[in-house]
Amino acid sequence: MDQLLGSRFRDATHSQAARDFMLFLRSSKAQRIYQKFGFLPIEQANQVTQP
Repeated sequence: MDQLLGSRFRDATHSQAARDFMLFLRSSKAQRIYQKFGFLPIEQANQVTQP
């Protein structure tokens, strides 16, 4: 999934802002926000969706 999103952001008008946003989404701060609203942290979500 990262490759798919990364390839879309590479050609973005503001590609550095897009990269920064992607880094934020994987940050511990973003993970705490996800959890606050009932979403799984990315590591746990990957375990659930990966065989």
